[in-house]
Amino acid sequence: MGRARQLAGRGNNDSLVLNSSAASTDVGELLLLNGTDASSSNAGFSTLQEDATDNAFDGGPFVLSETPISVATPAFRVHLAVDTTISDNTHTKIPLNAVQYDVGGYFDNATNYRYTPLIAGYYHITCSSGSSGSGDFDDHITQIYKNGVLESRTRINMTGLTNDDLTGSYIGVTDVIHMNGTTDYLEGYIKLDSEDAASPVIDSGIDRTYMAGHLLTRTS
Repeated sequence: MGRARQLAGRGNNDSLVLNSSAASTDVGELLLLNGTDASSSNAGFSTLQEDATDNAFDGGPFVLSETPISVATPAFRVHLAVDTTISDNTHTKIPLNAVQYDVGGYFDNATNYRYTPLIAGYYHITCSSGSSGSGDFDDHITQIYKNGVLESRTRINMTGLTNDDLTGSYIGVTDVIHMNGTTDYLEGYIKLDSEDAASPVIDSGIDRTYMAGHLLTRTS
């Protein structure tokens, strides 16, 4: 804040004067409320409250020391562009490389295939994966990883049967996950186990292998 400024004439009921002769107004300096008290008794004054960085609202509903975020509510949907062969019986990150929409631009569809939203809050996330090809699968798992660690999963396991065939199936998992708005990220994973050791193929159908989500509640 700058030097003391008089917003209305002294003696007017609507006057507001910052009682400061310094180059800036600091913690503990006074606001003259009635515009008439020339004494040092502090009668008619209100003490100015601010922190050392002039950001008294930090930590509340506003963070004035950071660049304001003016993006609309984050939401995204991405999918696998082409059928992709993966290793058998191995947890594999899905290379979700085709973006349908990404409000905020937080999904990396070129390098790490992950979602790193820059607004903290609770996100509703869905991940689906589909199998393709001629292999017989007796185990199909779709997973959501947070920061490289398993967060949620859905599984179909047909262990103990012969000629198991889950080929052409697609399995989805849904969860509500908190993201810190800085370093937290999400990835989609799949595991396909072929009873005859065939090379599994992830189906690229836009309705089969995809990840989607949106912000439910902001926490910062």
